[in-house]
Amino acid sequence: MTHPKPVWLHPEHRRTLKDIKRFIEPQQIFQYIMGKGWNYKTQPDYYNARDRAFLSLMFVSGLRVCEVLSIRKDQFDFTDADFIIVKDVEIKKRKAKTIARKGRPKIDVVLPLEGELVDFTALVEQYYRICESERLFPFGTKRAWAITKTITGKWNHYFRSQRISDMMNRQGIPSSDKVAKIVGIDNPQTISHYYKGTWKEAREELLK
Repeated sequence: MTHPKPVWLHPEHRRTLKDIKRFIEPQQIFQYIMGKGWNYKTQPDYYNARDRAFLSLMFVSGLRVCEVLSIRKDQFDFTDADFIIVKDVEIKKRKAKTIARKGRPKIDVVLPLEGELVDFTALVEQYYRICESERLFPFGTKRAWAITKTITGKWNHYFRSQRISDMMNRQGIPSSDKVAKIVGIDNPQTISHYYKGTWKEAREELLK
């Protein structure tokens, strides 16, 4: 007897931007992440710390799930005073022709050490210090989806969308070109609609 796949794994239930009813503040995202943990039978503290670090990195980085899952411990740089830097994260979603022409791009991911996102950074750093494997999150995308659904009731791309909106609106980075480079998006036009501002936010520039 075969068992049906969970609803969040079915292609016909693929989530899109239309499934996000509203964009919320980082602390509300943090409350989702700190929700109920997975009922692990062994080492529950360790594995729940891992899962919350995964979700935190998903949000702060704005990366795709496959990109977060590829991160290794040796990519972390703690020498900057303001950020923990995860270096040379490989961007996965590129057309074959683009890769052949430009190569597969890599970006640095920055985790702030102050400000409203510092609680997310702390969860990542705490897990990094106890992580027992070279690959930070040694599981696949199906497990990642299950973790996200169990802990937050959301789906993985939800956190990427929330972060892009957060950067362009709350953090005041309205340029889709800048945000696209930060999160590893090739075409900035695909995220320009995330900016919800009006002419009032550009009042000073319009008077120049």
